[in-house]
Amino acid sequence: MPLIYGEGEEHALSRLKEIANIRDPQSLQTASFNVPFRRDCDFVDRGDILSRVDERCSRPAGRAALVGVGGFGKSQLAIEYAHRMRKQRPATWVFWVHASNSARLEQAFSDIAERVGLCSQPGAAIDTVPAVCRWLSNEANGRWLIIVDNVDDEITIESQEDGQSIPLASLLPQSDHGAVVITSRNANVARSLVGRQQDIIKISAISDSEAVELLRNKLGDEPSEGATQLVNALDCIPLAIVQAAAYINRLGQRMSIPKYLGQLKGVEGRVELLQKAAPDIRRDGKALNSHIRQQRPSAADLLSFMSFFNPQSIPKFMIRHYTDNNNNEQDNSLERQTNEDNNNFKEDVAVLRAFSLVNTKQCKDEFKMHRLVQLATRAFTQAMAHEFPDGEYANWPKLEQKEPCIREANTWSLLLNNTEGIVSKALRIQRQTLGSDASSTLLSSSLLDYIMADLGKYSEAKSMHRQTLATKEKVLGVDHPDTLTTMNNLALVLGRQGKYSEAESMHRQTLATSEKVLGVDHPDTLATMNNLAEVLSSQGKYLEAESMHRQTLATKEKVLGVDHPSTLTTMNNLAEVLSSQGKYSEAKSMHRQTLASSEKVLGVDHPSTLTTMNNLAEVLSSHGKYLEAESMHRQTLATKEKVLGVDHPSTLTTMNNLAEVLSSQGKYSEAKSMHRQTLATSEKVLGVDHPSTLATMNNLAEVLSSHGNQGKYLEAESMHRQTLATKEKVLGVDHPDTLTTMNNLAEVLSSQGKYSEAKSMHRQTLATKEKVLGVDHPYTLTSVYCLAYHLASRHRYDESTALYERACAGYNTTLGKDHPTTRACHQHYAQMRMSQSRFLQTLHPIV
Repeated sequence: MPLIYGEGEEHALSRLKEIANIRDPQSLQTASFNVPFRRDCDFVDRGDILSRVDERCSRPAGRAALVGVGGFGKSQLAIEYAHRMRKQRPATWVFWVHASNSARLEQAFSDIAERVGLCSQPGAAIDTVPAVCRWLSNEANGRWLIIVDNVDDEITIESQEDGQSIPLASLLPQSDHGAVVITSRNANVARSLVGRQQDIIKISAISDSEAVELLRNKLGDEPSEGATQLVNALDCIPLAIVQAAAYINRLGQRMSIPKYLGQLKGVEGRVELLQKAAPDIRRDGKALNSHIRQQRPSAADLLSFMSFFNPQSIPKFMIRHYTDNNNNEQDNSLERQTNEDNNNFKEDVAVLRAFSLVNTKQCKDEFKMHRLVQLATRAFTQAMAHEFPDGEYANWPKLEQKEPCIREANTWSLLLNNTEGIVSKALRIQRQTLGSDASSTLLSSSLLDYIMADLGKYSEAKSMHRQTLATKEKVLGVDHPDTLTTMNNLALVLGRQGKYSEAESMHRQTLATSEKVLGVDHPDTLATMNNLAEVLSSQGKYLEAESMHRQTLATKEKVLGVDHPSTLTTMNNLAEVLSSQGKYSEAKSMHRQTLASSEKVLGVDHPSTLTTMNNLAEVLSSHGKYLEAESMHRQTLATKEKVLGVDHPSTLTTMNNLAEVLSSQGKYSEAKSMHRQTLATSEKVLGVDHPSTLATMNNLAEVLSSHGNQGKYLEAESMHRQTLATKEKVLGVDHPDTLTTMNNLAEVLSSQGKYSEAKSMHRQTLATKEKVLGVDHPYTLTSVYCLAYHLASRHRYDESTALYERACAGYNTTLGKDHPTTRACHQHYAQMRMSQSRFLQTLHPIV
């Protein structure tokens, strides 16, 4: 055994035991193969790549690195090479090392130690990592191949012996009898591990013929008409092709290559591709963008900025000043000189090139980017930009927890504002250089429209959507999928502004065209159907809305799956409609199911999860479970303020609902303060005529009337009259929200002794509610209850009795006997009977 001076007696004895055990004939093992992936029977040979790998690995201490963007097939090539090695050289040990982080790397070395028998020595307590390194360095153990997969960082392992961090490069002995294959997206890291630029093999997309062969292998007996067009649409990226084939196979007869190609029309259709055909590429793009943002945020911003230009020709002069934060008009000139450091720009480009995300063209004044890299980057930017109420990208789980950039931003609104700056700058340059009609300009315009809407800037968003829609109709045509997307989004903004009639008309037009152009089962068609149902619900057309939501939900579950974010959105909306009709038990059950799935799929802090939590709290309040509802609303409000910001419309909705629950518990002072705060912010953010502002005004007036003094009654009456007049103008006289305010105004009038006007208003409200909502709806029963109470106070006991009996029976059925409103109604009915008895005694005293 060779001497190692200074190693110490204990260390030398341990090394001697390892060698002695290995050379013991009873301890000799057959070479192990621990690759955790089976050989792909559909593998398509890619020219001489594997021959080049083998040529490098056949040299003494040979090394090779496969470097390229995620999805291009680096790991699949390594798997195929490992299986070929096993077949051709069975005496060679083959080890697979996951190296995405230190924990996985350490686990991989522990697995190797177990494979070679280092962990099987009785009573042995060894430091695994150096023990494995010594085993690999010992030529007596035979030839070996290590495949280090997915190493994108310079990672280390902590030694158990002295606590020192050991870099990965030191764990791979340069032994003549061993070879190492690296797969990485980072050329710099790969170079540090293989040592020579000549040993880096760049992996790009496959050829057209290879791509078609791969697609046909994966589709099996399926007709392959349009195969060439499809692989070109997927840019011949192996992972995209494999997952597109899996998507087509999963849908069976409902999907084919021509149908799938039809869904990829337009820029926005290609982004949708990342959700359906290539989710792993989408996730890889998200992870890589986040990784770069953590290392060098300015490089990630540059990548986002570059994604809005023609990927094959990105002029250097256009993006040179992307970091400039001055958005004044005088700074718009592309010729202006700045004081920015050239080295920063060069370093950002170097980072992106190291990850194979961009390349310099021969002319040196232009960059190019792979098309699906561009789309993945756009999708990442778009995911940060807004909540995606239709769930198309919302299944990127727990953005705030996973993404360092979001943790640093701390709030969703700050992140939105940062993204708004990037897209605004891209849009400004594109309009100047490419024109407003260019496809890249239209994409940036659409994305900026999204951002403005989700920041709650509805007026600006509406104006921008109308401008984008007009341009798309002129350039692309009225039936183009991208045009329909913008039409749908404009209708959404109109709905958020409370312009329900116009929104309904536009959604119906979009739905009819989508069904004709895309088909009834297309995700975009289903999204529009969901949005139309929402507008119908906002107008109080609950039966039609429920029917449409049930139809949409059934189709989404079939096409997208039960846990798809878009499916969960429709499930939440259906539960809301059920609650609006007083079907509280079914609504509560559905909300709990939706909430559980949303937390699992999207994360607990995702805006869509928070919306479902808010709605569940509302249903709990309707059930009279005020303490549970209050707790849930407070939790939702705190998270929304952190994630969305204190002025976001969704935050204001939860604040209003929390104040309502407080009022229901008699906590009037806190409720009044919260309602006044919500009202002031709503008037500023949404406008005085917005339905949400009017709802808060109505609720504040209710709290004021609950204080029970004349001064508050006068203020409450004035506020109710103002709210009623505006609701009649904005929502219509028959809208359920209008009728709620009318009922509340009648109550305030009765409390002030204005009985004649109160009675007339109560009767009018009840008659309209019976017509609009039905005789058994909880809101209708509220009017029955209020009118019965009013008539009893005027000694109209016979009519009051009939109304009380109707209200009590209705509440027993719809709310349950233990609901606070049901109990209150029964109590007031009993008090009325006692008052009636005393009143009759005064008229006919017993002698």
